[in-house]
Parts: sequence; C-alpha cells; structure tokens
Amino acid sequence: MSRTLIAVVVLIVVVGLGYWFYQSIITLGELTEKEQACIDSGGKVLTAMCCKATGDFPNLCLIGPCGCAPDNSHQVKVCDCGLNKCFNGEKCVSSEKLATVEVFFNNSILDPEISCNKVFPVKREVSKTLGAAKVALEELFKGPTEEEKNQGYVSWFSDTTKDILKSVKIENDTAYVDLKDIRQVIPNVSTSCGSAEFLAEVETTLKQFPSVNRVIIAIEGKPKTFYEWIQIGCVKDNDFCDETPFKTSN
Repeated sequence: MSRTLIAVVVLIVVVGLGYWFYQSIITLGELTEKEQACIDSGGKVLTAMCCKATGDFPNLCLIGPCGCAPDNSHQVKVCDCGLNKCFNGEKCVSSEKLATVEVFFNNSILDPEISCNKVFPVKREVSKTLGAAKVALEELFKGPTEEEKNQGYVSWFSDTTKDILKSVKIENDTAYVDLKDIRQVIPNVSTSCGSAEFLAEVETTLKQFPSVNRVIIAIEGKPKTFYEWIQIGCVKDNDFCDETPFKTSN
C-alpha cells in the first residue's frame, strides 16, 4: 500500500472520529432538563401517544395523562423508568402498587377571604388498580384529613359524605357523576357560594385528568334534581339535564 493511500485512510479515520466526537458533544449539549433528569435517574427517553392536553415528559405517576382514546391523543416524549418505577415529572421513583392523584379543597390560609370557587390541591396515594376518576372522587368526598385541616384546607366534604358517590363514567370528554341524595346531608351547598365551592372542588378534581373537559352531576340519576337544587337549572352547559348518560352508568 502506498504512503499516499495510507495517509488518506488515516485522515478519513481521524476526521470520522472527530466528527463522531463532535456530534456526541452536540447531542449531549442539546438534552433538555427533563431529558437529562430522566436519564440521570435511570430512565430512557421514548415517545408515546398521550392525551392532547399533555406535553412532553408528563408525570406518569399520576393516573390519566396517557389514557385518552387515539383520536384525543398526540405523540410526546416520555420517560420510561422500567419495572415498578415511574417518572414523577422530575425523576424516576418507585411506583409499586400506588399512584398519586390530587383532590382540591378551599383553603382559609391560602385564600383568607374564601373566594368560593378558588381551590388548592392536596396529593393522595391510591391503588393503581382502581379507576382514576372514581378513586379521585372517593378521596375528595372523604374531605380534608386532620393534618390538611391544620394547614387551612376546608370543604363541604367530610366523613359523613365519604360514601355519596354512586357512579362516575367518562364519555366524549365529559365526566358524568351520579350521587346519592345529599340535599339533607350538606344542605348549605344550595347557596350561591356553597354551590360554587362544591362545583369547584368536584370539577377541578376531575379535570386534572386530560380526558375530562366537562363535568355533569346528577342526584340518583337525575341531573335536574341536582341543578335545580343548586339554583342553576337545566341549561346548555349541563345538556339541559339530559338523563340518558346516567341510565347507562356503571
């Protein structure tokens, strides 16, 4: 082999290695904060179909961000943490048996004037085997814990309302919530501020799930009973109190 040919081969190898090294540095430099956090905590950056309201690197320890139908989903970057782990929005953590949901209450410290419809989240760990919307409402209807009460959280919900949920289902971005007759249990919900507080807590808790954009509530399968009780009546926003979706509730 001639010296010229050897020199050319060496030059190609050196240039090739240099280019690879350069590209490696550029690739590392282009990692976002979330990508780096995923990799540093043992995860792999992948893509997945998640709900349209979900951005890159959602909190997969919460229930719901990637649980929408294909027509309501789009492709985003996610962190695959492997078996029994999940990405909590910051790093990979253990996820065995438990998931995290948020429930929303009023708070007399964070909102001293109690703005009726202003609510704040608290986190609850729940079983992953349960339906997301159902378990979130069940946790909400238990009301604030003693520790949460000490932190200023207040609500119409308490131990006396923990069993008021009959059913909940999600269809076409709407959550249909059927309750037992609560009118004698929490009668003051029928006031203007009381109804605003009630709706804010229920609707915000359900709308944490990207598959829910709207909430319609019924008492014993009858939306009219609920909405007339809270002095809203049957209007377009509640489908004029159509009972049909509640007749097929699970």
